[in-house]
Amino acid sequence: MFLRVGGIGFVILLAVWLYCVLDAITADESRVRNLPKMAWIFIVVLLLDLGAILWLIAGRPRGRAAGIPHNGSKGGQRGPIAPATRRPSVAPDDDPEFLAELGRRHDEEHRRMLGRWEAELRRREEELRRRREQDGGSAGPEDSR
Repeated sequence: MFLRVGGIGFVILLAVWLYCVLDAITADESRVRNLPKMAWIFIVVLLLDLGAILWLIAGRPRGRAAGIPHNGSKGGQRGPIAPATRRPSVAPDDDPEFLAELGRRHDEEHRRMLGRWEAELRRREEELRRRREQDGGSAGPEDSR
Protein backbone atom coordinates (compact mmCIF):
# COMPACT_ATOMS: atom_id res chain seq x y z
CA MET A 1 0.00 0.00 0.00
CA PHE A 2 2.83 2.42 0.84
CA LEU A 3 4.45 1.87 -2.56
CA ARG A 4 1.17 2.55 -4.30
CA VAL A 5 0.70 5.86 -2.46
CA GLY A 6 4.33 6.68 -3.21
CA GLY A 7 3.71 5.92 -6.89
CA ILE A 8 0.65 8.20 -6.99
CA GLY A 9 2.56 10.84 -5.02
CA PHE A 10 5.43 10.62 -7.50
CA VAL A 11 3.06 11.12 -10.44
CA ILE A 12 1.42 14.11 -8.72
CA LEU A 13 4.79 15.70 -7.88
CA LEU A 14 6.02 15.08 -11.42
CA ALA A 15 2.90 16.74 -12.84
CA VAL A 16 3.32 19.75 -10.52
CA TRP A 17 7.00 20.01 -11.44
CA LEU A 18 6.27 19.85 -15.19
CA TYR A 19 3.56 22.48 -14.82
CA CYS A 20 5.94 24.78 -12.94
CA VAL A 21 8.75 24.32 -15.47
CA LEU A 22 6.42 25.17 -18.36
CA ASP A 23 4.82 28.02 -16.40
CA ALA A 24 8.22 29.54 -15.57
CA ILE A 25 9.33 29.25 -19.21
CA THR A 26 6.17 30.85 -20.63
CA ALA A 27 5.75 33.54 -17.95
CA ASP A 28 6.13 37.16 -19.01
CA GLU A 29 9.60 38.22 -17.87
CA SER A 30 8.42 41.61 -16.64
CA ARG A 31 5.79 40.00 -14.41
CA VAL A 32 7.94 37.36 -12.67
CA ARG A 33 8.37 38.18 -8.98
CA ASN A 34 11.47 38.42 -6.76
CA LEU A 35 14.12 36.98 -9.15
CA PRO A 36 14.83 37.14 -12.88
CA LYS A 37 12.97 34.64 -15.03
CA MET A 38 16.10 32.62 -15.92
CA ALA A 39 16.99 32.23 -12.24
CA TRP A 40 13.53 30.83 -11.56
CA ILE A 41 13.83 28.37 -14.43
CA PHE A 42 17.16 27.10 -13.04
CA ILE A 43 15.71 26.85 -9.52
CA VAL A 44 12.69 24.85 -10.70
CA VAL A 45 14.81 22.53 -12.89
CA LEU A 46 17.62 21.95 -10.36
CA LEU A 47 15.65 21.77 -7.12
CA LEU A 48 12.80 19.75 -8.66
CA ASP A 49 9.80 19.66 -6.30
CA LEU A 50 11.22 22.19 -3.84
CA GLY A 51 11.93 24.52 -6.78
CA ALA A 52 8.38 24.02 -8.07
CA ILE A 53 6.90 24.91 -4.69
CA LEU A 54 9.17 27.98 -4.42
CA TRP A 55 8.06 29.07 -7.92
CA LEU A 56 4.40 28.79 -6.99
CA ILE A 57 4.86 30.69 -3.73
CA ALA A 58 7.43 33.37 -4.59
CA GLY A 59 7.99 33.63 -8.33
CA ARG A 60 4.79 33.06 -10.24
CA PRO A 61 3.05 36.26 -11.45
CA ARG A 62 -0.17 37.11 -9.65
CA GLY A 63 -3.35 38.27 -11.40
CA ARG A 64 -2.03 37.21 -14.78
CA ALA A 65 -5.40 36.78 -16.50
CA ALA A 66 -6.86 40.04 -15.24
CA GLY A 67 -3.75 42.12 -15.96
CA ILE A 68 -3.55 43.17 -12.32
CA PRO A 69 -0.17 44.68 -11.36
CA HIS A 70 1.62 43.17 -8.39
CA ASN A 71 4.36 44.22 -5.97
CA GLY A 72 7.89 42.87 -6.03
CA SER A 73 8.15 42.43 -9.79
CA LYS A 74 11.59 42.38 -11.39
CA GLY A 75 12.14 43.24 -15.00
CA GLY A 76 10.83 45.86 -17.42
CA GLN A 77 8.38 48.60 -16.66
CA ARG A 78 4.72 47.81 -16.70
CA GLY A 79 2.69 49.91 -19.06
CA PRO A 80 -0.85 49.77 -20.33
CA ILE A 81 -2.20 46.41 -21.41
CA ALA A 82 -1.30 45.62 -24.99
CA PRO A 83 -4.14 46.10 -27.51
CA ALA A 84 -3.87 42.45 -28.57
CA THR A 85 -5.07 41.28 -25.14
CA ARG A 86 -8.77 40.63 -24.76
CA ARG A 87 -10.95 42.79 -22.60
CA PRO A 88 -12.35 40.81 -19.69
CA SER A 89 -15.95 39.72 -20.09
CA VAL A 90 -18.49 42.06 -18.57
CA ALA A 91 -22.06 41.18 -17.77
CA PRO A 92 -24.54 43.17 -19.90
CA ASP A 93 -25.90 44.87 -16.77
CA ASP A 94 -22.43 46.28 -16.04
CA ASP A 95 -21.45 47.29 -19.58
CA PRO A 96 -22.16 51.01 -20.06
CA GLU A 97 -21.82 50.78 -23.85
CA PHE A 98 -24.39 47.99 -24.04
CA LEU A 99 -26.79 49.84 -21.73
CA ALA A 100 -26.47 53.07 -23.75
CA GLU A 101 -27.17 51.21 -27.02
CA LEU A 102 -30.08 49.41 -25.40
CA GLY A 103 -31.47 52.77 -24.23
CA ARG A 104 -31.16 54.23 -27.73
CA ARG A 105 -32.89 51.24 -29.30
CA HIS A 106 -35.56 51.29 -26.60
CA ASP A 107 -36.23 55.03 -27.06
CA GLU A 108 -36.40 54.68 -30.85
CA GLU A 109 -38.79 51.73 -30.57
CA HIS A 110 -41.03 53.70 -28.21
CA ARG A 111 -41.08 56.70 -30.57
CA ARG A 112 -42.14 54.48 -33.48
CA MET A 113 -44.81 52.76 -31.36
CA LEU A 114 -46.11 56.11 -30.11
CA GLY A 115 -46.24 57.41 -33.70
CA ARG A 116 -48.27 54.36 -34.78
CA TRP A 117 -50.66 54.81 -31.84
CA GLU A 118 -51.13 58.52 -32.58
CA ALA A 119 -51.81 57.79 -36.27
CA GLU A 120 -54.31 55.07 -35.29
CA LEU A 121 -55.99 57.43 -32.81
CA ARG A 122 -56.28 60.19 -35.45
CA ARG A 123 -57.72 57.71 -37.95
CA ARG A 124 -60.31 56.48 -35.45
CA GLU A 125 -61.27 60.03 -34.40
CA GLU A 126 -61.71 61.00 -38.04
CA GLU A 127 -63.80 57.89 -38.66
CA LEU A 128 -65.94 58.67 -35.61
CA ARG A 129 -66.50 62.27 -36.79
CA ARG A 130 -67.59 61.05 -40.24
CA ARG A 131 -70.08 58.62 -38.72
CA ARG A 132 -71.55 61.32 -36.51
CA GLU A 133 -71.88 63.69 -39.44
CA GLN A 134 -73.64 60.97 -41.46
CA ASP A 135 -75.98 60.04 -38.58
CA GLY A 136 -77.35 63.50 -38.08
CA GLY A 137 -74.60 65.79 -37.04
CA SER A 138 -75.19 65.69 -33.28
CA ALA A 139 -72.19 67.30 -31.64
CA GLY A 140 -70.79 65.45 -28.69
CA PRO A 141 -68.11 66.53 -26.24
CA GLU A 142 -65.36 65.38 -28.61
CA ASP A 143 -66.60 67.66 -31.41
CA SER A 144 -66.90 70.79 -29.29
CA ARG A 145 -63.16 71.46 -29.24
